[in-house]
Amino acid sequence: RLVEKSSGEVVEYIFNKMGVPKEEIIVAVERLLPRSLDVFETKYLELSVGGVPCATEFEQATCNLFNSGLGLDAKWIGSKRRSRAEKGAFTDILVHSPQNDACGIVDAKAVARYNLPSSDYAKMISNYLPNYREIAGDNSALAFCAYVAGGFSESFSGEAKKVYSAANVPCSGLRASDLLKMSKAKQVPQKSWEAFCKNGLIQSE
Repeated sequence: RLVEKSSGEVVEYIFNKMGVPKEEIIVAVERLLPRSLDVFETKYLELSVGGVPCATEFEQATCNLFNSGLGLDAKWIGSKRRSRAEKGAFTDILVHSPQNDACGIVDAKAVARYNLPSSDYAKMISNYLPNYREIAGDNSALAFCAYVAGGFSESFSGEAKKVYSAANVPCSGLRASDLLKMSKAKQVPQKSWEAFCKNGLIQSE
């Protein structure tokens, strides 16, 4: 898990385990933070191109960045399955808007050049978009669907627009490296949210 600051929770945990004075714990943790971030970033970028063996870990790490980095309320739902009698599936991550009046769905792809192939297009149109309310609730409007990947092919933006044309839901893509940049920028959650509510690739500032 990414630790970005010497929060009271972290300090309290170490204090209860080791009995070291809290002032010393804060100093020690803050010295280690830059190294911790470097290790996390390196590992995350490796996961982003690691393929199927790294898929679940990449999904969970991406969800963690939406929460701790972008300040958005995100939940990993990649392990959820519908009953055998029901068709379809769910995407990997559900994200709530800062006002909690809308949501977005995110599919994480641990590949270096993601192009939104026809099979994934069909899953998004036939499964993920129609089924999101089973996770988000009936009163939550869907503001976007998005993909996070190690990288994207040149054809992705055109394919994303096809999703929008078919479902009238903005479809965006974000490179793993750009998600890290957005997380470190610490912009207000609303600005992060709005970045996803458009079509095509998102560029970090």
